Amino acid sequence: MLSFVVFAATSWLITGDALAQFSSSYGNAAILEQSGGGSTDGLSAIAFSVAEVAVLGPALPLLIPVVAVLAWRRRDLEPLVPFVVFGAVLAFAAVSYLRGMTFPFLRFYLCAVPLLAVWVIQLAPRRGQFGSRRPGAHAVPRRTDDRGLAPLGAALLALGLPITFVAMLDPNLSQEQHALRTVLFPASQPTSELRIQQERVVASFSTERRLAQHLDDQNLPAGSVLMDTVYGFAVITATDRPDTYVVPSDADFTEILNHPARFGVRYILTVPNEGRGTSDAVNRRYPTIFETGSEIATLELEIPNDGDNQPTWRLWRVNS
Repeated sequence: MLSFVVFAATSWLITGDALAQFSSSYGNAAILEQSGGGSTDGLSAIAFSVAEVAVLGPALPLLIPVVAVLAWRRRDLEPLVPFVVFGAVLAFAAVSYLRGMTFPFLRFYLCAVPLLAVWVIQLAPRRGQFGSRRPGAHAVPRRTDDRGLAPLGAALLALGLPITFVAMLDPNLSQEQHALRTVLFPASQPTSELRIQQERVVASFSTERRLAQHLDDQNLPAGSVLMDTVYGFAVITATDRPDTYVVPSDADFTEILNHPARFGVRYILTVPNEGRGTSDAVNRRYPTIFETGSEIATLELEIPNDGDNQPTWRLWRVNS
C-alpha cells in the first residue's frame, strides 16, 4: 500500500495524473479508445480473467481448499499473506480488464505463478517451535504430521507445466505466444492469411529497430531527431544514441516542437494522424505533417511497417 501511494503521488507530481498509465493521453484507456478496443461483455471478461489465472496456475483449484483446511487445522494465518499480496494484483488485473482499461494479455496474470509456488511451500508446516519464556494462553504448537503434503504439492506444480504450455498456444488465451508458435511450427500453408498475420505479430518493432539503426549510422548530433513516444518508444529503446532524439519527457520538448529548425532539429519522425496517432504530440501540433510536411519539412523517407498493427513511418527533413 505504501509503495502504491508513493508511486501515485510521484506520478501526480511529475505528470499531473496519479495513475498516468491508465488515465493520461498515453495511458491504456486512451490507447483502447483510439484503437477501438476494450472489453464490453462483463461475463466474457470475467471468464477470460479466470481462464488466464487457470492457465498460469492450473493446480490452484485443487490447492486452494487444501491450503485453507491446513491453515484452519494449524491455526496458521501465513497462507493469507501470499493471497493478499498476489491475489490483490490478480484482482486488480481482472477488474481493470472488466472495466475496459487493459488488454487481453496473459502476462497481466503472471502473479498466479508465485501465488501457486508459495502455497506449495506452505503445505509443509514450519519446523520447530519459537522459543518463548511465556508462550501465552493462545500459543498453538505446530503440527508435524502432514509434511507429506509438500511432495504432493510439488507434483501438482510440475504436472501443471504441460497444461500451461499447451494453453499458451491457444490464440484466445495467449495471442503473442500463439503467434510465435505459428511461425516457428507452422500448421498451415505459408501463404495463408493466418500465417501472414502471425508473422507480422512476431515482426513487431523490427521496422523500428532498423529505423533506429539507420539514424545511428548517420552520426547525428544530440537533439537532431524530433518524435513522440506513442509509437516511437520502440525506436528510442533500440537506438545506441538516445541523446539524438527529442521526446516529450525532455523539459524543452514543447519549445523545440514549436520551433524545430531554430533549435537544430534535422529530422522529424511522424506516424499517420489516426487511431493512436491522434495522441502523438507532433500530430497535435502539426495535424497535416504526415501528409504534407506542414510546410516545415521535406519528405526524406517513407518506411512501411512489417509489424502487426504498427504504423507506416515517415522521416521528414526539417526545412532551414
